[in-house]
Amino acid sequence: MTEVLERILRAYGQSVTLTRAGETAEAKAFLQAMAGKAEPYAVSSLGFADDRRWRCITRAAVADGDRVGFQGRSFRVRNARAVYLGGELCHYEAILTEEREAAE
Repeated sequence: MTEVLERILRAYGQSVTLTRAGETAEAKAFLQAMAGKAEPYAVSSLGFADDRRWRCITRAAVADGDRVGFQGRSFRVRNARAVYLGGELCHYEAILTEEREAAE
């Protein structure tokens, strides 16, 4: 199964950068906005803020607090876990939120 997922990611996965402790690596992953609320945003005194969560599936190791870069956007890993099939590491699943730039 792991070889099949690896081939699928190579052929159809999105190119991302993974950053952990200042070290950056290229990887392939599937990223998708998660459905949840009727409106994927929150309203605050500063205006609208997108608060969607994103699901990330990759063969590259990811952990809580890592950063994922994709198409000029930066995401923070909020929750990550390794997924095993038959005792063998298959892939990692992570929940991401988009990082916001500091207001000037």
